[in-house]
Amino acid sequence: GQGHIFSSIDPEAYHANNTVEHCDISDPQIRDADNEERIVINRTDSETLIVDLQRQELVINGVITEPTNREYELLRYLMENKGIIVSKFQIAKALGEYEQTGTDSVRITVLRLRKRLGPFRDTIETVKYFGYRLNV
Repeated sequence: GQGHIFSSIDPEAYHANNTVEHCDISDPQIRDADNEERIVINRTDSETLIVDLQRQELVINGVITEPTNREYELLRYLMENKGIIVSKFQIAKALGEYEQTGTDSVRITVLRLRKRLGPFRDTIETVKYFGYRLNV
């Protein structure tokens, strides 16, 4: 099947008191209609990113690439918080790093993941002085 398009920013994800509501990637709106283990992001007819959650693979315009465990965990964390700005420290903590040096490690992982994402690299936005946001 064609699958569902990874939805745009959910305005309900922001609250007046600045708490964060996490987006559940098991939400059927962002799942492939025929495969519960895939998330499909369609930008145009010729640009498609498939995130295979079971195999931890990315399929970019038909080409399979296997991110490192760290890159995959970073992408998964950003997808769970899509549209929400997350700090480098929050990401480091989510990836199991509690040292201050973890934030530099996050920056390097983001660079590597962007390179791996190719034409979809711009879906990870840098928010100056704060962190990153996944925009799809």
